[in-house]
Amino acid sequence: MKTKKINLAISLVVVSTILLIFCLRPFVPAFFSMSLPWKIIYIILYFGYPLLMIAPAVVIASILASIPYKNRPFQQRFGRLTRWVFLCISVILLIVNGGLLYLKSSGRIPLFQLQKYADIQGNMDDNSNLHAGRFRDQYGTILRYGNMQTETYKDGHTEPYTITWLSSNEYRLVRPHEYNNGMGDTLLVKITANHGSFYECYVKFGKYAEQRIVVKQ
Repeated sequence: MKTKKINLAISLVVVSTILLIFCLRPFVPAFFSMSLPWKIIYIILYFGYPLLMIAPAVVIASILASIPYKNRPFQQRFGRLTRWVFLCISVILLIVNGGLLYLKSSGRIPLFQLQKYADIQGNMDDNSNLHAGRFRDQYGTILRYGNMQTETYKDGHTEPYTITWLSSNEYRLVRPHEYNNGMGDTLLVKITANHGSFYECYVKFGKYAEQRIVVKQ
């Protein structure tokens, strides 16, 4: 009976903690253009909990179970201690994440927000100065020439695209299939402001978009 209660408590705490984590660390826009298998991998690796909590719970329970107590065998104590340790870790995470969510909801920590691409209005300026050149954003450098664009990320990884201008303020990027990384091969970019030395734009992932500031070098 006690085991059932512990398992029920673990289930409730795990579900509550996962919901809090989802609220605290919403998906990056690229998530919405990923295929289902890559979405699952992303969730496991990025959010981690509860899978990543199993290993430390097992280690701590092993240490505690190795301490002699009322002549009970190691195997009997290990199973129960693992559940209790995992529950304790989960409760701590629940309290911490609950506090962080409160700070975010009160405005003390800025919330990450997504914007629908369809609601974004492009600028009406002449953007021909952006059709070619070298640029830089928060992810790395961009080399744009003719109908080609090459992006080099800060870790040294490079991805090529073909670029097609759909209008004066919007262009489409298409990358080869081998560079998809589980996401779609097409990106849409809408320019909202051109300041000469840099421009503001939104990059479309699924139906949502991420705002970027791109500096002309």
